[in-house]
Formats: sequence, C-alpha cells, structure tokens
Amino acid sequence: MRSLCPVTEQVNDPQVRSGGPFVGPGEGRRARPYDASARQERAARNKEAVLDAAQELLLSRGYGATTIAAVAAGAGVSQESVYKYFGTKAGLVRQIYERGLRGAGPVPAEMRSDAAQEQEADPRRLMETLGELSAEVLSQGAPVWILIRDAAAAGHAELIQHLEQIRDEKYRRMLLIARRLLRSGHIKPSLTEEQAADIMWFYTSPELYEVLVLQRGWDAPRLAGFVASGLAAQLL
Repeated sequence: MRSLCPVTEQVNDPQVRSGGPFVGPGEGRRARPYDASARQERAARNKEAVLDAAQELLLSRGYGATTIAAVAAGAGVSQESVYKYFGTKAGLVRQIYERGLRGAGPVPAEMRSDAAQEQEADPRRLMETLGELSAEVLSQGAPVWILIRDAAAAGHAELIQHLEQIRDEKYRRMLLIARRLLRSGHIKPSLTEEQAADIMWFYTSPELYEVLVLQRGWDAPRLAGFVASGLAAQLL
C-alpha cells in the first residue's frame, strides 16, 4: 500500500583516443562505439550505496547529526556525487523513504497490491494479502517515516513539507483502494469511500508499527495477521 501507496544522471561522451603513432594507416581513427549502459549501471550502484549508507547513518545518529560528508564516505563516493544524485539531505531522506515503499521483493509492493485487488476474488484472502504487504512495507519504510516525523518536529523545516506530502499521498492512495474495493464488491457497501480509507489508513499506519513492533516487540508475521484481521473485521 502506498503505503500500498518514488534521477537520471547526465553523462558526457568520453574523449575518443586515436591510438597514437604506433598503429597502421586508418587504424585507431574510427570512433569506438560508446555504450552508456556501463556508466548508467555504475551510477545506479553508486546511488544504492548512498541510500544504504545514508539509511544506516540516519537511523543510528539521527537527521541532524548525519552529514553528507559522512554519507559520502560510507558509500565510497564524493560529496558532489551525493548532491548530484539527490540534491539535498532532505531529498536523500525522501528517496530512502520512497525506496522503502517498494517493499522487499523484486516487484514493487504497490504493483503487487494492485494486482491482488484486481485478481483476488475472495475478500478475506485479499485482506490477508494486504496485511502481508502492509507489514512488509512498514518494516522497510516506517523507521524512516518516524525519522522524518521526529526531525520535522525538532525544527528541521525542510522535512515538514516532505511529511505533509507523504501523508497526503498515502491518504489519496487509501481513497483509490477504497473506491476499487467498493466498486468490486469486496467490502460492505454501507461504508463510504472516506470511511473505508480511514480504516485502511489506521491499520497501515507507521504509528501502528511504532507501537506494536518497535515498542512491543511484535514480529512481521504477527503484525500482518493483526492488520489482516482488523481490515476484515471493519471492511467486510
């Protein structure tokens, strides 16, 4: 869910070297075909390394104490590369959060959620799937959401807008799912779109993860079952 609710590097053609005086006539004069894929793959690996290093530092040190210099050193790249990829530290944090929303699988969680809503005929089985996806996404994204919330509350103004956007995007995602499930007949027709969206908002909230997992020590399967049973009780 979006919760069951996301930068391209410009490259310049390399200088084509001629091969010098030790080649025969015409040799070395032809421009070698340039394959941008290698540089793009390297940039993608570097970005992932930056995201990994930044997430580890942010969650252990906090937003204010984490510097771009430390992130760059942890990722093995230059500070200029971090700024080039993500713009600002706040932009970097937002990208870490967006990565968490994709979940742990090769197919983004949002796509798996959409497929289940379209293909699953059994409403209870659909609630189970949504519970599993919610627990998966929350385990990836909730700690970063909590970091953003706490940093915004501590006065880091650049994260306040990010937090508002995240909340707005999630609620719009919940409304979209509510409309789909009402239209398909998966949930009881006595609910309005807003009521169904509010219920899903609550059961997939990072605050729920914070209380049950971080404070009470629940594991992901237990959280998934709780979300599924709660959704079923309130929506079906």
